[in-house]
Amino acid sequence: ARRAQLRFWGELLEDVPNLNRLFEQGSSMRLAVERAREHFERCLVLEDASPSLLRVYAAFQLDVANDEVAAAQLVGRADDVEDQIAEDAEQAQKRFVGSFVAFDVPVAPPTGGRDLDRATHIGDDSGAAFRLAAVPPPAGEAPNSAAARLFA
Repeated sequence: ARRAQLRFWGELLEDVPNLNRLFEQGSSMRLAVERAREHFERCLVLEDASPSLLRVYAAFQLDVANDEVAAAQLVGRADDVEDQIAEDAEQAQKRFVGSFVAFDVPVAPPTGGRDLDRATHIGDDSGAAFRLAAVPPPAGEAPNSAAARLFA
């Protein structure tokens, strides 16, 4: 569509524009813009929650079709989708992190045994030789026996 526009405006800039070519290029430009819109709309049917697709289509609407209203609506939809993706990711992270129990295992355990009873925040690695994070096994299911032997 952009190339068709460039050919049209290139012909119009000639000292003596050929009206037949202008008509043909104008028709070609209109059809190219319509086809591009149809392709974008088909893509949106397949993937309507793609911020990058919405933004590319918005740029097309603004730069090629000169439709500022449609471009603004598409950018707004892209922003909404990005906000929803960020919110979903934050909620998923909270559920994921909230389902873990984390322990620090000190480099040198205090006298008298291991210090595995001290629950800490994930990400706080101060004083830990390594980290152990686990989700309790479902009821009736045995824990990982190799891990249980390691920390017995």
